[in-house]
Amino acid sequence: MAGVDALQSRFGPVRPLVTVFVAVALMFMVTTAGAAVRLKDVVDLRGARGNQLVGYGLVVGLAGTGDDQSAKFSSESVATMLKRLGTSISRDQLRLRNVAAVMLTADLPAFVAPGQRIDVLVSSIGTAKSLQGGTLLMAPLKGPDLLVYAVAQGPISMGGFLAAGKSGSSSQKNHPTVGRIPNGAIVERAVLVELGGAEVMVSLRSPDFTTAVAVATAIDDELSGRNAARAAAAAAAAAEPKRKGRSAKGGKDGKGASADDKAPVLAPGVNEEPFAWARDPGTVVIRVPDELSGKIPVLVARLERLHVTPDAPTRVVINERTGTIVLGQGVRLTPVAIAHGGLTVEIQEGSDVSQPGAFSQGTTAVTPRSQVNVTEAEGDLHMMGQGTSLSDVVSGLNALGVTPRDLVAILQALKTAGALHAEIEVQ
Repeated sequence: MAGVDALQSRFGPVRPLVTVFVAVALMFMVTTAGAAVRLKDVVDLRGARGNQLVGYGLVVGLAGTGDDQSAKFSSESVATMLKRLGTSISRDQLRLRNVAAVMLTADLPAFVAPGQRIDVLVSSIGTAKSLQGGTLLMAPLKGPDLLVYAVAQGPISMGGFLAAGKSGSSSQKNHPTVGRIPNGAIVERAVLVELGGAEVMVSLRSPDFTTAVAVATAIDDELSGRNAARAAAAAAAAAEPKRKGRSAKGGKDGKGASADDKAPVLAPGVNEEPFAWARDPGTVVIRVPDELSGKIPVLVARLERLHVTPDAPTRVVINERTGTIVLGQGVRLTPVAIAHGGLTVEIQEGSDVSQPGAFSQGTTAVTPRSQVNVTEAEGDLHMMGQGTSLSDVVSGLNALGVTPRDLVAILQALKTAGALHAEIEVQ
């Protein structure tokens, strides 16, 4: 039967454009621009970071899905292990199918103490077909300095499977040569983090000048007492009884509040040294108050609950592999005219069978048959007005009636023409 292979010069079967932008609109309805977030979700304490560990080990107990004879390092490791356990055997005498050599990786979090447990990722490096049902034997995890920081051992948890028959047919889900051991490693050595001194620094996860200044201002207001003073002034103003003859609108004459009713505006002194300042877009320096000297955990816990409003450049993120497009809240368009047409090439492959005549001593011949159809869509000129909000931009792009893959080329052309005011990031 003739098969149909539809090839499009630039486009493929993708989701409708409106589906992508509906998802974007819903996302911004839930998280609107300018929302304040906790300081602990924006910055990290400088010096308090995790460390990566790596190791080599053996997984045993596999049901014939381990390494074969071509993976010589696997049998060599087994022979060395048995020798250390009191059994001497030549590597050439081993016929192993239930053992697999693996590499181990793990992240050692900051402030972790000896005796605590961490997760371990197990990955095959030999010819094993599956690690399902295997158990990792005791293996050390080392850091870049080649010191042992943890020891891993335990049964492997798989997120997939591999089932194969003798005829060669098989069924596979996910990746059966990679598994995880939850809490499979015991920490043996801690990485010390020094928390002391007259200053501490925090690093922004997304460096930005505006966000760094906002973080420094929020920290300075908290440590200088201005936040507490504002809260006390607001509470005193709210608790003050209404004066006799004052209307509901505020002033004695009902036209507004008097000067005595306004909360005082607190500002730092002229020669007051700030408690926090932005050193660069990614670093904020904090001067430790005298009353919190030597109490850095108390200081950090006090600052983590502060709320700041982060800022970021306006971006349009494009994933050309999946046809996904995400527009940031600040995307704007200036008036522009667009004409876009699509070229579709459809190839139908078939075959014709030629039978020889009776008693002609000929042979049956199969000849290929191809049919190529080319369709070019009309590209009318569309006028797009100025987009002053995200909804205006979405409406204007939806009016073109193109797919997300078409929109990738359109957005890049708009950026080149200077009509798209956003940074384009292609993944």
